This record gives sequence, C-alpha cells and structure tokens, in this order.
Amino acid sequence: MKVPAIFLCLLAFLTSVSQVNVKSLSRAEKWWAFKYPFAAKKAKKISVEVIEYCNALAQKDSFCGSDLNGGKLDAYRHTYWMARLCEVMKPRKAYSLGFAHEKGNRQYFKKHKEEDGVMPDSMMTVMDLVNNQIGIEVGTWLAWNPSSGEYSIEKTRQVVMERLKTGDLRILLKDEDGNFRTCDKKKIDMNKYKGKWNVPKCLVKSSTTLRQAQD
Repeated sequence: MKVPAIFLCLLAFLTSVSQVNVKSLSRAEKWWAFKYPFAAKKAKKISVEVIEYCNALAQKDSFCGSDLNGGKLDAYRHTYWMARLCEVMKPRKAYSLGFAHEKGNRQYFKKHKEEDGVMPDSMMTVMDLVNNQIGIEVGTWLAWNPSSGEYSIEKTRQVVMERLKTGDLRILLKDEDGNFRTCDKKKIDMNKYKGKWNVPKCLVKSSTTLRQAQD
C-alpha cells in the first residue's frame, strides 16, 4: 500500500520538532518547520552548535566580547548562524528561517515576551536582518562557490570574524556603561520606551569602538 505523501511530510515534521523545544518557537518559526521539516532538523543541529560556540567565544575573544544585546557577539552569532545554515540548505530556506525568527520577535514583543532575556524592538530587528543577509552571502560563497576553496567550519568562523573586525557587520551604538545611544550620540532613557516597538537606537559598523560612541 502506497503511503500518502502528506502523511510522510507530517511524519517528518513531527520527527523534526520532537527534537526541539517547541514551546520556545514562535508561531512564524513553527510554520517554517512545518513547511521545511527536513531542513528543520538540520537547523536545530546548527543552532545548538552556534549557541555553544558563541558561548565559548564570549569567554576567550576580547574583541567579540559577551554582549548579546546589540553588541559584537550578537552580530557575530546571527551572521555565523546564517552562514552555517547556508552550508546545509538552500540559501532561500535559510533566509526565510531568519525572517521567521525576526517576525517571531515582533510576536514576542506583542505578548511582552523576551528573546534571550532581552525585549526585542525595531532596531534590534533591523540589525539582525542586516547581519543575517551578510551571513547568507558568506555561507553561500564558502559552500557553493568552487573558487572559495575547500570548505570547513573553521574557515566559516574565521571569515565571519574578519567581517566583524573590518566593520562589515552591524551593531547598536552604546557607551562604555552599556547605555544605548542615538545616532547623534545622546543617551537613550530606555525607561521611556517600555512597551514601545520603535526605539531610536543607532545602527553602526561592527568596528565602531565604545570611545567613538562617546566622542
């Protein structure tokens, strides 16, 4: 007896999401997993690897630091995540997952939920989407372009780090005390923006120093 295709797709979906914490996924991410069940399994494995690597990186790389709230490590993690995803699935699928993740952040905001202990907002979403796109470019070139040479995870990590240090990635402007600054370098009183999606944070190159933010 031939098994209906829809049943096979449903079975693959259930198998993939059974290996993730479904409650931690937004509605948009769940729909992505339902649409791409086999890619969802790969995405879960990559996501765990990226989180573990970036946690370790925070302990040993002074340039990256440990700021996952608009800082260099935040930028690195999103870019590296997309680059790795593009090595195991088509770039358009990686892009749609990244978009679903950011769409989910808007859903979290509406429900007053945090992402990684931080309340998402408009400029954090813009930052993530910009870095996601760079990650897709890096991953696509390394994995699918013969001229890039032999692929390795270590090479991906190095290329993303180079892009971070040269300022190709984007971070949010902060001062030495960790306060967000506007593009004209005024300190933002975040208490005034509680419950607001649009916050006047400033997107800058990842090579920007804290001293430059205060000069």
